Amino acid sequence: MRKLRILGVDPGLSGALALIDDNKRTLEVFDMPLFELKRGKKNKREIDIHSLARCVKRFVPIDMAFFEKVGAMPGQGVTGMFQFGRLVGIVEGILYANKVPIDYVSPRKWRSDLKVRQGKDGSRERASTLMPSCAEIWSRKKDVGRAEATLIAIHGKLFSGFFSENNKDSEKKDARSLVDFKSKKDNQTPLAGFSSMKEMENFYNFKF
Repeated sequence: MRKLRILGVDPGLSGALALIDDNKRTLEVFDMPLFELKRGKKNKREIDIHSLARCVKRFVPIDMAFFEKVGAMPGQGVTGMFQFGRLVGIVEGILYANKVPIDYVSPRKWRSDLKVRQGKDGSRERASTLMPSCAEIWSRKKDVGRAEATLIAIHGKLFSGFFSENNKDSEKKDARSLVDFKSKKDNQTPLAGFSSMKEMENFYNFKF
């Protein structure tokens, strides 16, 4: 299996971008950059387009970006829908301008395939299980966007069919290979999170 640079994108003002680098065995996560601006009598968050463009430019080359495909949420107003659509278009445009191919995956699909548990902390728990040495990146409750961007990238690596034979054996092998990734932020020696290779293999054989 060739070494790849895979980007996961969790769109939205609380979202993030996560880059898995197979060659360097690193994970790099970047929160969606924002401005807080006055609109009327309220402070509103808006995307910092220039910071996002610099982030993507620093990440390239990227073999594939996987984008969470989401629609309008119940109770979301027209203005909120417009702002979300605008943000999504900006991210897509910056990626395409940097010649990054994009594929889309629904939340239901990646959550089901990766066995993400229900609950507000399900994504953070699953990301920590799959990449324990990087768990500090999403240690706070507000870091759920970081965890979900990482899981979207992992799903693209394991389940998209672009990079592997996409069978159960290859999924297990590739999933086990994630545990030694380092957080690029601090580049600390990773902790596998398992007492033995046998324990790790048994865990993933059960989960996948």
